[in-house]
Amino acid sequence: MAQVGRPPGLSFRLGASLSPKDILGAVLANAGAGMTGGCLFLRREYEPCVNSDYLAPIPWRQEEEDLFRGLIHSHAAETDSATALALLGDWPGTLEAFAPFLPVALARSLR
Repeated sequence: MAQVGRPPGLSFRLGASLSPKDILGAVLANAGAGMTGGCLFLRREYEPCVNSDYLAPIPWRQEEEDLFRGLIHSHAAETDSATALALLGDWPGTLEAFAPFLPVALARSLR
């Protein structure tokens, strides 16, 4: 679900949220390399693509759920995306299919 490595400069963002236009795409190996802030929402099946030196999955918290839902809702409103509408239409299933990833140091501090 996350397009990491493209668009250019994505790995340089610090503490930024990505728009659904950035994240509704292919997943490349080494996802999240160099990421020191922000949150990555990724389908669980792509977890092996994540650079675990930089990112760790965390359980859903309200903060990440609200951000993720808001990003998808905005994308659906702007584009009428069938994918975004389907994700919103089965929200419990969407939360099961995706995981939030945070920088390792931040994820550790939540334990």
